[in-house]
Amino acid sequence: MTTTQKYLEKRDRLVTDYLTGNVQFRLAKTGMTNLFRYGGNARREKSGLMVDDFNHVLNVDPRAATIDVEGLATIETIVEATMQHGLLPKVSPELKHITVGGAIVGIGIESSCFLHGFFHDSVLEAEVLLPTGQIVSCSNNNEHADLFHALPNSFGTLGYVLRATLNLIRAGNLVQLTNTKYDNVAAYMDGFTGQIDNPEGEFLEGLFYNNKELYLTSGRFISQAADPISIYRGAPYYKKARMAGKIYMRTVDYIFRFDPDWFWNVPDTGPYEIFRKLAPRRWRNSSFYTRYTRLKRRICSLLRMHNPDEEELIQDWVVPWDRATEFISFITENIDIQGQPWVALPIVPQQPATLYPLEPGRKYMNIGCYCFVRKPDQGQDYYYTKILDRLCFKMGGIKMLYSSTFLTENEFDAVYNGERYRLLKQEYDPNARALTLYQKVAAKL
Repeated sequence: MTTTQKYLEKRDRLVTDYLTGNVQFRLAKTGMTNLFRYGGNARREKSGLMVDDFNHVLNVDPRAATIDVEGLATIETIVEATMQHGLLPKVSPELKHITVGGAIVGIGIESSCFLHGFFHDSVLEAEVLLPTGQIVSCSNNNEHADLFHALPNSFGTLGYVLRATLNLIRAGNLVQLTNTKYDNVAAYMDGFTGQIDNPEGEFLEGLFYNNKELYLTSGRFISQAADPISIYRGAPYYKKARMAGKIYMRTVDYIFRFDPDWFWNVPDTGPYEIFRKLAPRRWRNSSFYTRYTRLKRRICSLLRMHNPDEEELIQDWVVPWDRATEFISFITENIDIQGQPWVALPIVPQQPATLYPLEPGRKYMNIGCYCFVRKPDQGQDYYYTKILDRLCFKMGGIKMLYSSTFLTENEFDAVYNGERYRLLKQEYDPNARALTLYQKVAAKL
C-alpha cells in the first residue's frame, strides 16, 4: 500500500469515527503543543479527533519543488525529507515540533519571511476536515478559495488540515551568516532597510538587548565555507549571534538554531551546561523546554511560589514598517528585559489572509519576546502584554494568537475581521460544532 493509499484509508476512518462516534470537533493530540496561554497550559483534550498518525511525508517532487505532507507532520520531519533533495520549505519555523497544520492555521514565521512571507504563503493546496464531517480541498483559485484564505489564524475553528501541498526552494548545505552590531534603533532600522531588498539574501533577522545593543543577522546559502563550520552543540546560538562578524553553519543546524534552548529559556547555569555537552541530541530540543516549564509550574503551584515582580511575556507583535522604530524604542526605553534578547523579524506577506489581515507586498516588522520581565505594578497581571497590545493595535498592527490576548469580543472582531469570519463560520460550520476563534484564543479573566 502506498503512502497516499494509507492516507486515504486513515482519512476515511477518521470521518467515519467522527460522524458515528458523537465525538466533539477538537483534536485529541498526545504530542507537543506550541501554544502558550497565560495562567496555565493550553487545554489538553482527552477526547476528540485522533489525528496523531497523520504525521507522514507523502511525496517530495524534486522537479516541481513541492512536498505533499500530512497535517501533523513536524517541521523537523519535512526538513529531513526535503534536504535529501537539496530543498527546503520557503519558511521553516525554527522549533522542530511545530506541525504543518499548526503553522497553517496558526501563523508560522522564520528569517526567510522578508522574502517569502508567512509559512501559509507557501501552501498550494490543503485538504481540510470541516466540522460538518465533510472533506474539502481548497486552493487559491478553486470553489473553496474563501476557506483557503481563511485558514491562517483560524486555529482549527473552520476545519483541520489533514494534508497540504507546499512550495519548496532550492537550498545549499551550508549557510553563511553576517552579524552587524548597531548602537541606536534608527540606524538598526536603516540596516534592515538596506538588506531587505538584497538580491543575494536568503535570511534576515535581528536580536536586540537594549537601545544601544542591537544585532542584525543576514544570511545566504553557500556551497563551501571559508572558515570552520560552526556547530553549536555547546553554547546557545543566541550568544554567537551577539558577536559581530561571519558564522558558517550547516543549513539544518541553522534552521533549528533556537530549538535546543527554546530561544534562550533553558537556564544558562552549571547543571544545564553539563546537559548541553553530554545529553543526547534527541533530548536537546524545544520539547524539553515545554516539559521543563510544565513541571516547574506544577511545583511552583504546589509550593505556592510566585514572584510578584515578574510576569511571563511570550508574544509576537507585527507592526507596519514605518512604526517599527517607535515600537522598538518604546520597548527598550520602558521595559526591563533583564539582559535577554528580543527578536526583530522583517515580513512581507505574499497573499491575503482573511483572519490575519495584513496587506500583501507591504513591509512589516515582527517583534517577538520569549521571556520573563520585571513589572512595575505588582497589582496588575499581564501588565506589559496589555500595554504592548494596545500600542501595537493603535499602530495598525496585529499579533499572533499562540499566546494570550485580552481583547473584548468587539475589539477582537475589529482586529481579526470578525464580520467576515462569522459568514465563513456559517458556511463551513453551520451547526456550530467547533468553537469560535474568540472562544478558542481569548483569555478568560
